[in-house]
Amino acid sequence: MDQLQYVSDNLRHGPAAIWAHLHPVIQSLKEDIDSSIIYFIINGPTTQYRNKINFYLFATKVYEYGFTCASLNFLEAGHGKGAADGIGGVIKRKADDLVNVQGKDITCAKDLLEGLKSNVNVHLHEVVEEEIDKIESGLPNNLKPLPKTMQIHQLQTVRPGEVKHRVLSCFSCQETFCNCFNPVTTSFTVEDTAINLLELEARRIPQLIKVENVVCKNLKSKYCVMRYDGRPYPRIILDVDEEEEEVEVKVMHCVGVNRFFGP
Repeated sequence: MDQLQYVSDNLRHGPAAIWAHLHPVIQSLKEDIDSSIIYFIINGPTTQYRNKINFYLFATKVYEYGFTCASLNFLEAGHGKGAADGIGGVIKRKADDLVNVQGKDITCAKDLLEGLKSNVNVHLHEVVEEEIDKIESGLPNNLKPLPKTMQIHQLQTVRPGEVKHRVLSCFSCQETFCNCFNPVTTSFTVEDTAINLLELEARRIPQLIKVENVVCKNLKSKYCVMRYDGRPYPRIILDVDEEEEEVEVKVMHCVGVNRFFGP
């Protein structure tokens, strides 16, 4: 299979953008290799891969390419993506040469593709915003998160809309999808009425947190309470992405009953 690199003018990094970038990769893979199973091995940023939207897309999109089952596996923290990072590094150095050595301007993805097409032995492809929007528009509004999402290391799907997930991965069994380490099966079902989770949390703990209805820059450096596995945990908001409606938070450590400090 050829080395592949995809670029885009769209700077979104969420699950919809990821699967738009994966689309030509999976298509090329399906054409080159006649297989009914596909394996993904990735790292685990929560805003990109380890979240309910990506799990839903994993449990549905792979069947659109003709696969009958799939496995999604998370690398442990601190493990790199050697070959993939290496290809990205080559592209960045070549782009620097185009600007600093050859004096060319790169103002968009098309400029980059045009400048690199004869300089690298990598198949280049542009992902346009419409491809991302198409995937995003098909997402349900009220997906439920998988239990213990942050502890999951392996997900498997053998039928559309359903995943088996477990804390530990298994690659040793001859059976493709075994029952080692007590996997839990979850089906993605969309409820008739969408639930505003912010309002729900406000009703549960009104004395602890003032819930904002809009993700905005004003939330930066403020404290919040997040519910994980049914328990509330205090957090400090480090950064806010208004476009993606996401926040980056820092965990506070418990040092006693209702006593916490920031690392």
